[in-house]
Amino acid sequence: MEDVESRLLRINSRFKQPNESNTNFTFLYTGANLVRMQLVKLTCARMFANIYSPYATLNVDGTVYTIPNGMYTATQLAAMVTSVVGGGVTCTLDANNKFNLAGSGVLAPTRLSTLLMGFANTNLSLPQVATSTPSLAGPDPIYIESTDLALSNCFDHDNSNSGSIPLVWSVNCSSVPYGFTIGWESNDSQLNRIDVKNSTFSNRTFHIKLTDQYGHVLLLPETAHVDLIFKVFYQTNK
Repeated sequence: MEDVESRLLRINSRFKQPNESNTNFTFLYTGANLVRMQLVKLTCARMFANIYSPYATLNVDGTVYTIPNGMYTATQLAAMVTSVVGGGVTCTLDANNKFNLAGSGVLAPTRLSTLLMGFANTNLSLPQVATSTPSLAGPDPIYIESTDLALSNCFDHDNSNSGSIPLVWSVNCSSVPYGFTIGWESNDSQLNRIDVKNSTFSNRTFHIKLTDQYGHVLLLPETAHVDLIFKVFYQTNK
Protein backbone atom coordinates (compact mmCIF):
# COMPACT_ATOMS: atom_id res chain seq x y z
CA MET A 1 0.00 0.00 0.00
CA GLU A 2 1.30 3.41 -0.93
CA ASP A 3 1.80 5.85 1.98
CA VAL A 4 1.59 9.62 1.70
CA GLU A 5 3.98 11.86 3.59
CA SER A 6 4.36 15.63 3.60
CA ARG A 7 7.01 18.29 3.97
CA LEU A 8 7.28 22.05 3.69
CA LEU A 9 8.77 23.55 0.56
CA ARG A 10 10.08 27.10 0.86
CA ILE A 11 10.50 29.18 -2.31
CA ASN A 12 12.18 32.59 -2.24
CA SER A 13 12.49 34.87 -5.26
CA ARG A 14 16.03 35.71 -4.11
CA PHE A 15 17.08 32.60 -6.02
CA LYS A 16 15.33 33.53 -9.26
CA GLN A 17 17.08 33.28 -12.63
CA PRO A 18 18.95 36.36 -13.98
CA ASN A 19 16.18 37.21 -16.46
CA GLU A 20 13.38 36.87 -13.86
CA SER A 21 11.85 39.28 -11.34
CA ASN A 22 10.64 39.00 -7.75
CA THR A 23 7.06 38.72 -8.98
CA ASN A 24 7.56 36.58 -12.08
CA PHE A 25 9.93 33.68 -11.50
CA THR A 26 10.34 29.91 -11.66
CA PHE A 27 11.40 27.21 -9.27
CA LEU A 28 12.39 23.59 -9.83
CA TYR A 29 10.61 20.89 -7.83
CA THR A 30 12.99 17.93 -7.58
CA GLY A 31 10.89 15.59 -5.45
CA ALA A 32 9.07 12.66 -7.01
CA ASN A 33 5.53 11.30 -6.79
CA LEU A 34 3.81 14.51 -5.81
CA VAL A 35 0.12 13.98 -5.00
CA ARG A 36 -0.91 17.27 -3.45
CA MET A 37 0.49 20.77 -3.08
CA GLN A 38 -0.88 23.48 -0.82
CA LEU A 39 0.08 27.15 -0.46
CA VAL A 40 0.28 27.90 3.26
CA LYS A 41 2.17 31.18 3.59
CA LEU A 42 3.25 34.30 1.68
CA THR A 43 5.60 36.98 2.96
CA CYS A 44 6.67 40.05 0.99
CA ALA A 45 6.99 43.79 1.40
CA ARG A 46 4.00 45.87 0.33
CA MET A 47 6.02 48.00 -2.06
CA PHE A 48 3.95 47.62 -5.21
CA ALA A 49 3.53 50.82 -7.20
CA ASN A 50 0.01 52.22 -7.57
CA ILE A 51 0.87 53.78 -10.93
CA TYR A 52 2.26 51.18 -13.34
CA SER A 53 1.64 49.90 -16.85
CA PRO A 54 -1.00 49.61 -18.24
CA TYR A 55 -2.55 52.13 -15.79
CA ALA A 56 0.08 54.82 -16.30
CA THR A 57 -1.16 56.79 -19.34
CA LEU A 58 -3.32 59.87 -19.97
CA ASN A 59 -4.73 60.71 -23.40
CA VAL A 60 -5.20 64.42 -24.04
CA ASP A 61 -6.13 65.50 -27.58
CA GLY A 62 -4.92 62.17 -28.95
CA THR A 63 -1.46 62.42 -27.39
CA VAL A 64 -0.70 59.68 -24.90
CA TYR A 65 1.35 60.76 -21.89
CA THR A 66 3.00 58.17 -19.63
CA ILE A 67 3.35 58.80 -15.91
CA PRO A 68 6.51 57.22 -14.40
CA ASN A 69 5.92 54.09 -12.33
CA GLY A 70 5.73 54.74 -8.61
CA MET A 71 3.68 55.00 -5.45
CA TYR A 72 1.87 58.36 -5.51
CA THR A 73 -0.36 60.28 -3.16
CA ALA A 74 -3.11 62.25 -4.87
CA THR A 75 -1.12 65.46 -4.42
CA GLN A 76 2.02 63.91 -5.89
CA LEU A 77 0.11 62.47 -8.84
CA ALA A 78 -1.52 65.83 -9.58
CA ALA A 79 1.90 67.51 -9.65
CA MET A 80 3.32 64.78 -11.89
CA VAL A 81 0.42 65.01 -14.35
CA THR A 82 0.93 68.77 -14.60
CA SER A 83 4.65 68.26 -15.23
CA VAL A 84 4.26 65.47 -17.80
CA VAL A 85 1.30 66.81 -19.81
CA GLY A 86 2.17 70.51 -19.79
CA GLY A 87 0.87 72.67 -22.65
CA GLY A 88 -1.31 74.74 -20.35
CA VAL A 89 -3.02 71.71 -18.78
CA THR A 90 -2.79 71.66 -15.01
CA CYS A 91 -3.95 69.04 -12.51
CA THR A 92 -4.93 69.95 -8.97
CA LEU A 93 -7.20 68.65 -6.20
CA ASP A 94 -10.46 70.44 -5.41
CA ALA A 95 -11.96 70.96 -1.96
CA ASN A 96 -13.50 67.48 -2.08
CA ASN A 97 -10.16 65.81 -2.90
CA LYS A 98 -11.17 65.13 -6.50
CA PHE A 99 -8.82 65.66 -9.42
CA ASN A 100 -9.39 68.85 -11.38
CA LEU A 101 -7.93 69.13 -14.90
CA ALA A 102 -7.80 72.75 -16.06
CA GLY A 103 -6.93 74.03 -19.51
CA SER A 104 -8.32 73.12 -22.91
CA GLY A 105 -8.54 69.92 -24.92
CA VAL A 106 -10.30 66.57 -24.77
CA LEU A 107 -9.49 63.88 -22.22
CA ALA A 108 -10.03 60.42 -23.72
CA PRO A 109 -10.57 57.60 -21.19
CA THR A 110 -7.61 55.52 -20.08
CA ARG A 111 -7.27 53.21 -17.12
CA LEU A 112 -5.35 55.87 -15.24
CA SER A 113 -7.99 58.54 -15.77
CA THR A 114 -11.01 56.30 -15.11
CA LEU A 115 -9.93 53.55 -12.68
CA LEU A 116 -7.52 55.53 -10.53
CA MET A 117 -8.25 59.24 -10.98
CA GLY A 118 -12.03 58.92 -11.03
CA PHE A 119 -12.95 60.62 -14.31
CA ALA A 120 -15.94 59.41 -16.32
CA ASN A 121 -15.35 56.65 -18.87
CA THR A 122 -16.01 58.86 -21.88
CA ASN A 123 -14.41 61.72 -23.82
CA LEU A 124 -14.40 64.87 -21.67
CA SER A 125 -13.75 68.46 -22.67
CA LEU A 126 -11.43 70.32 -20.30
CA PRO A 127 -11.72 71.86 -17.76
CA GLN A 128 -13.14 68.89 -15.89
CA VAL A 129 -13.48 67.67 -12.30
CA ALA A 130 -13.39 63.92 -11.57
CA THR A 131 -16.68 62.29 -10.62
CA SER A 132 -15.16 60.35 -7.70
CA THR A 133 -12.18 60.54 -5.37
CA PRO A 134 -8.92 58.87 -6.45
CA SER A 135 -8.28 55.18 -5.82
CA LEU A 136 -4.56 55.12 -5.14
CA ALA A 137 -4.08 52.55 -2.39
CA GLY A 138 -2.29 50.15 -4.71
CA PRO A 139 -3.22 46.63 -5.85
CA ASP A 140 -5.46 44.62 -3.54
CA PRO A 141 -5.86 41.73 -3.48
CA ILE A 142 -2.62 40.27 -4.79
CA TYR A 143 -3.06 37.15 -6.88
CA ILE A 144 -0.47 34.36 -6.83
CA GLU A 145 -0.72 32.49 -10.09
CA SER A 146 0.90 29.31 -11.34
CA THR A 147 0.22 28.49 -14.96
CA ASP A 148 2.52 25.46 -15.00
CA LEU A 149 0.72 23.80 -12.12
CA ALA A 150 -2.56 24.24 -13.94
CA LEU A 151 -1.09 22.60 -17.01
CA SER A 152 0.27 19.63 -15.06
CA ASN A 153 -2.80 17.42 -15.27
CA CYS A 154 -4.22 18.57 -11.95
CA PHE A 155 -7.47 19.77 -10.45
CA ASP A 156 -8.58 21.72 -7.40
CA HIS A 157 -10.46 20.48 -4.33
CA ASP A 158 -13.81 21.09 -6.05
CA ASN A 159 -12.78 18.57 -8.72
CA SER A 160 -13.04 21.11 -11.52
CA ASN A 161 -10.85 20.35 -14.51
CA SER A 162 -8.13 22.99 -14.62
CA GLY A 163 -7.17 22.51 -18.26
CA SER A 164 -5.17 25.58 -19.28
CA ILE A 165 -6.74 27.83 -16.63
CA PRO A 166 -4.10 29.17 -14.22
CA LEU A 167 -4.32 28.12 -10.60
CA VAL A 168 -4.72 31.24 -8.50
CA TRP A 169 -4.61 32.10 -4.81
CA SER A 170 -5.70 35.57 -3.63
CA VAL A 171 -4.14 37.49 -0.75
CA ASN A 172 -5.95 40.54 0.65
CA CYS A 173 -3.55 43.21 1.85
CA SER A 174 -5.58 46.44 2.10
CA SER A 175 -4.87 46.67 5.84
CA VAL A 176 -1.09 46.66 5.29
CA PRO A 177 0.36 50.17 4.72
CA TYR A 178 2.79 50.79 1.89
CA GLY A 179 6.32 49.82 2.90
CA PHE A 180 5.26 47.27 5.52
CA THR A 181 5.43 43.49 5.33
CA ILE A 182 2.52 41.37 4.12
CA GLY A 183 2.40 38.22 6.22
CA TRP A 184 -0.36 35.96 4.91
CA GLU A 185 -1.12 32.46 6.16
CA SER A 186 -3.79 30.10 4.86
CA ASN A 187 -6.66 29.36 7.21
CA ASP A 188 -8.34 26.92 4.84
CA SER A 189 -6.44 23.78 3.97
CA GLN A 190 -8.89 22.85 1.23
CA LEU A 191 -9.12 26.19 -0.55
CA ASN A 192 -5.39 26.29 -1.28
CA ARG A 193 -4.93 22.64 -2.16
CA ILE A 194 -3.88 21.30 -5.52
CA ASP A 195 -4.49 17.61 -6.21
CA VAL A 196 -2.50 15.92 -8.95
CA LYS A 197 -4.25 13.18 -10.91
CA ASN A 198 -1.15 11.24 -11.87
CA SER A 199 1.39 11.36 -9.06
CA THR A 200 4.48 10.63 -11.11
CA PHE A 201 6.08 13.88 -12.17
CA SER A 202 9.33 15.20 -10.71
CA ASN A 203 12.06 17.66 -11.65
CA ARG A 204 9.30 19.98 -12.79
CA THR A 205 9.79 23.71 -13.24
CA PHE A 206 6.87 25.75 -11.91
CA HIS A 207 6.20 29.32 -12.93
CA ILE A 208 4.94 31.71 -10.22
CA LYS A 209 3.52 35.17 -10.94
CA LEU A 210 2.13 37.86 -8.64
CA THR A 211 -0.54 39.85 -10.43
CA ASP A 212 -3.26 42.42 -9.84
CA GLN A 213 -6.95 41.62 -10.27
CA TYR A 214 -6.70 42.14 -14.04
CA GLY A 215 -3.84 39.68 -14.50
CA HIS A 216 -1.03 42.21 -14.93
CA VAL A 217 2.26 41.24 -13.29
CA LEU A 218 3.10 43.50 -10.36
CA LEU A 219 6.46 45.19 -9.87
CA LEU A 220 8.71 45.04 -6.81
CA PRO A 221 12.15 46.55 -6.18
CA GLU A 222 15.04 44.18 -6.82
CA THR A 223 15.70 43.89 -3.08
CA ALA A 224 12.07 43.19 -2.08
CA HIS A 225 11.98 39.41 -2.24
CA VAL A 226 8.88 37.20 -2.14
CA ASP A 227 8.85 34.21 0.19
CA LEU A 228 6.38 31.36 -0.37
CA ILE A 229 5.86 28.21 1.68
CA PHE A 230 4.06 25.23 0.16
CA LYS A 231 3.11 22.00 1.87
CA VAL A 232 3.75 19.13 -0.48
CA PHE A 233 2.34 15.62 -0.10
CA TYR A 234 4.06 12.77 -1.88
CA GLN A 235 3.85 9.00 -2.13
CA THR A 236 6.68 7.09 -0.55
CA ASN A 237 5.93 3.80 -2.39
CA LYS A 238 6.61 1.73 0.69
